[in-house]
Amino acid sequence: EKTGKTEAECQAMMASWANRKPGEGRENRVSAEQRGQVMMKKDDNRPARLEARATDRFKVIETRISKVVVYLTAKGVPTTELEGAVATLKEKIAVAEMAGASFETARTAWKNDKTDANKTSLENARTAYKTSVATVKVYYQGTVLPLVKTLLQSITE
Repeated sequence: EKTGKTEAECQAMMASWANRKPGEGRENRVSAEQRGQVMMKKDDNRPARLEARATDRFKVIETRISKVVVYLTAKGVPTTELEGAVATLKEKIAVAEMAGASFETARTAWKNDKTDANKTSLENARTAYKTSVATVKVYYQGTVLPLVKTLLQSITE
């Protein structure tokens, strides 16, 4: 019942399990050797898709806040303080995006030439990128969101 299958389907499935030989039906499983290779730390440090997700999050934040500003303006709520905070947030986002681009550049340079200088450059760029993303997050959660919440609550009161 939990699987949504009929009793006949369940019995057929159980019968097929009983007739299997050891090791049969494991074509899709990953071997221990492959698992070990996956678990090893990768040389490229961080996949590009993670950086893309961070910049995508920034775009989502910007569009959501712009929609809230339009909504608040339509309701007649003064939004000058929020617009100032949004401008500051956009500056922080731009800095984080530039740090992400420099991280990608350093990572590409390190992939091509794995010298100590490139590794140091990569580590510095990664640290700068993480710091700038954290700065955006802290400012958004600590300043912009509380301001948005208070302005939206002022509409309902």
